[in-house]
Amino acid sequence: MQLASTVEEWHTLCANCRNSPFVHDRKGWDSRAKAKDGVLASLSTDAIEEITNTIEFAQGGLAHFAYGKANKELGNTRIDELFEVFGLSSILAARFMDKYCEEKGTCSLRYESMCTSNC
Repeated sequence: MQLASTVEEWHTLCANCRNSPFVHDRKGWDSRAKAKDGVLASLSTDAIEEITNTIEFAQGGLAHFAYGKANKELGNTRIDELFEVFGLSSILAARFMDKYCEEKGTCSLRYESMCTSNC
């Protein structure tokens, strides 16, 4: 399945999440975090815990998470691999980066947090 590069593609991907290989709910995240496969194998326990403690899902996909520790460990060249776990291309992830889900439907600025249109 292709990564979402636009908000419209993201909404389609989330609407069809059951047919997607991407992490789209808490159960999926917990499973991937425990397995530490793919890019998660490069992250420390602290980085995975930061994500786990802040991650939220809504409308069939990622809504929010903090990625500060992961960003420091992966760097700019590999952080996109983390976003791809959720089905986000680097182009779309850039639109959602440095924001947090202040309340339902409201993303506000916050460095090293991600708030998607599912907030």
